[in-house]
Amino acid sequence: PAPGGTPDPRGIQRHTMADHVLITGGAHRLGQLLVRSFAQAGWHVWCHYARSGDVAHALQQELRGTGLALLGNRLAQA
Repeated sequence: PAPGGTPDPRGIQRHTMADHVLITGGAHRLGQLLVRSFAQAGWHVWCHYARSGDVAHALQQELRGTGLALLGNRLAQA
């Protein structure tokens, strides 16, 4: 099941570290599949890439609004 964070009595959704996942090599093949799956399931995904910046940024645009962040030569928050 997707993580939901901890509901706050005021209706504010709080997230814990359990809601986050780091995927290395996330721009290609299996890593990209994992990034998509976790992001679409509501997780906050940190995607690491080394030399695939263009592919990683295209993936970030595709998954805009899902909480995907990229870790590579630069950090870009979705």
